[in-house]
Amino acid sequence: MNNIAIIGRVDFIFNNSGILKVKRLSGTEDQILFELSDEMADKELPTKIAALGEVITRNVKDSEGNHKRMFVRINDFMPAMPASTEFSEVEMDCYIVHKKALRTTPKGKVIIDVILAYNDDDKSYYPQAIAWGRHAHIINALPVGTKVHIKGRYQSRQYHKSSDPDGMDRTAYEISIMEVKYV
Repeated sequence: MNNIAIIGRVDFIFNNSGILKVKRLSGTEDQILFELSDEMADKELPTKIAALGEVITRNVKDSEGNHKRMFVRINDFMPAMPASTEFSEVEMDCYIVHKKALRTTPKGKVIIDVILAYNDDDKSYYPQAIAWGRHAHIINALPVGTKVHIKGRYQSRQYHKSSDPDGMDRTAYEISIMEVKYV
């Protein structure tokens, strides 16, 4: 299982891929990178959409080098009402393949970064995720290779890499885990 449901605004599209903007209840706006599935490629996107799809990753080479980038492959969509509440909800069965050390933020929040893996259509995908509080403790306690069921949201966040001599801000795309269960 690898599902994502989104209601968001189409911000940019080029060659069947682009950016959706989704405003969280907190007011923070996430940028969701997307590509249209082959079945959706010929359809015109409305300004605001309700979409169903799956989270995928691709190797991307750009000015920062080679790295994995997380996208949403949209398999179906329809126009959303202008007043519809925007959201993204991810639900997937996956494996923990890499996790960093449990740490505490300057505001005292416990957090862990984790790389997940799942197979689909004879391909493997490796989305990055982040877990907070008790979910961070649960993931920290599970060994690498454990199969889990997660629920959360696709999010983007700006950060400044202190080791970057150019001092450029960067964007991270990740799943913010809000529920995790051992499968």
